[in-house]
Amino acid sequence: MKKSLLTFLLMFCGVATFAQVSVRVGAEAGATMTMLRYKNSASESNASPASRITTPGVRAGLLADIALTKRFYLQPGVFYAWTNSRTEPDAFYDKDVKYQAFNKYSIHNLQIPLYAMYKSSVEGTGRFIIGAGPYLGYAFSGRLKERSYTFQPMGSQFVVEPIQQSRSLKIGDDKATDEFRPLDYGATATIGYESNVGLYFRAHGTYGLANLMPGGDSDHAIRNWGVGLSIGYLFGRDTW
Repeated sequence: MKKSLLTFLLMFCGVATFAQVSVRVGAEAGATMTMLRYKNSASESNASPASRITTPGVRAGLLADIALTKRFYLQPGVFYAWTNSRTEPDAFYDKDVKYQAFNKYSIHNLQIPLYAMYKSSVEGTGRFIIGAGPYLGYAFSGRLKERSYTFQPMGSQFVVEPIQQSRSLKIGDDKATDEFRPLDYGATATIGYESNVGLYFRAHGTYGLANLMPGGDSDHAIRNWGVGLSIGYLFGRDTW
């Protein structure tokens, strides 16, 4: 992970130095809606699939606005992202006993996107912006809230046994002990509007490509997905 981050940072610095371009620094914050996408071919007739629900989160950080030409820019950034995801319900059957689980994942991440940006360059009144590129992510902590129910048959009725707990999410690459892999990567895109004083608004989305399930394969996978709305400000002056 450290090697990947260093490669990203060196690439940013190298592009700016080689092109001898102007660079503005910006700050950005906003709200997100995120979800974990599951794939599990092992879900057989004794299990019903869970509903994956998008859940609110936040993202905030810093970025560099590197002008390559009047209309084309590079925008690397470093963001803290609090991502959440819920599943409900997830039902499993063992003979006559029914189990139902509701889970909520809350994960703290570092995200490093790199946008290739196009700006419409409308003089004096602001401009529309659009961009896309890759991103790297790293989950450094998280929590899992579990709420489950066991329905035990007793005559013509069921006895309900509720269980609820909140614990730290086990993050790592060991498939025997961990629940979530830390390293993420994927594609990201953004579209918005930038005023002539540096204030901007934009929507953005991420589509994770990394399998975040420890020991996962093509048939067993967890991947990130999210969208968001942000407001930001670019310090300094542009030449457009």
